[in-house]
Amino acid sequence: TYGSITGYIRGDYVTLISDQTDKTFEEQIAEFPESYRPFLRQLHAVYPNWKFYADNIPMTLDEAVQLEITRKLVQNTSSKSWLSMGLGAYDWNTGKWVPQDTNWYVASREVIKYYMDPRNFLNASYIYSYMQLNYDPSRQNEEGVKSIIKGTFLEKKYSDPKDTAYGGSYSKVIMAAAQSSGVNPYVLAATIIQEQGVNGTSSLISGNYKGYEGYYNFFNVNASGSTTAQKIINGLSYAKTKGWNTRSAAIIGGAAFCGNNYVSAGQNTYFYMNYNIKDPDRIWHEYAGAVHNAASSGNLVSKTYKDLKNAELDFLIPVYEDMP
Repeated sequence: TYGSITGYIRGDYVTLISDQTDKTFEEQIAEFPESYRPFLRQLHAVYPNWKFYADNIPMTLDEAVQLEITRKLVQNTSSKSWLSMGLGAYDWNTGKWVPQDTNWYVASREVIKYYMDPRNFLNASYIYSYMQLNYDPSRQNEEGVKSIIKGTFLEKKYSDPKDTAYGGSYSKVIMAAAQSSGVNPYVLAATIIQEQGVNGTSSLISGNYKGYEGYYNFFNVNASGSTTAQKIINGLSYAKTKGWNTRSAAIIGGAAFCGNNYVSAGQNTYFYMNYNIKDPDRIWHEYAGAVHNAASSGNLVSKTYKDLKNAELDFLIPVYEDMP
């Protein structure tokens, strides 16, 4: 029985947890508001070695959302209710939304608030938005990387006579990138897929964009602009200045960028990489503009961990003042 619902499940899906374990866990989650705890208890029942840490934010949820107004974007394929009608986001003279970055538009306050409220994502698919991103060789390996990249372009071998150190294996390159950058390799793999798509057809990683042949930018570092062409040129110009003239150099170099600029700088969860609310004076220092990026990236990582019931993971979860 859970709440008002009574049902049946197979006995082999049930794990009995000792009273002492429950007591220790309840002490651990005591720092969270009561509205968080039912979700954390459900996760603990399945993943008993996970640890959850309340990260107190010195502002209300609404104040945090206000920091991100006009900063977070959605694509024009989203429901109209996802789009802001605020100043600069909607043109009342033409009755049209104003594109901010090619086909991206300012997200509505309600959508931003939804994505910034952790209680909407405390489940086995999206909790990884709050997983600490540091590399731990005792917990992360190449097999885990392979499970994330399965079915994507990263699963295939690449061939380049200038880039043979890793045998054309993306999974081996990603592991090398994790070791040198200090960033979880599962996070690196998920981020590349998030940035380049499942098929990896972007000109930023084709290696044959005119004027920038032989250069790659797997993490879309500095790939900004008002048009697709501008984004590609800016991203590949950056790659050229960094000497990312092979796939492995671009992945290892891009991972170092993420490690130095985000993970080592205190933005060590997907959530904080994309919502820099702990440092409001540097609110601009965020990895992506897409309002859903943290949740989507976390969901990609879930493919690796969903069946590892005894994995030891640490989650840093924001708690705002006066949670409604």
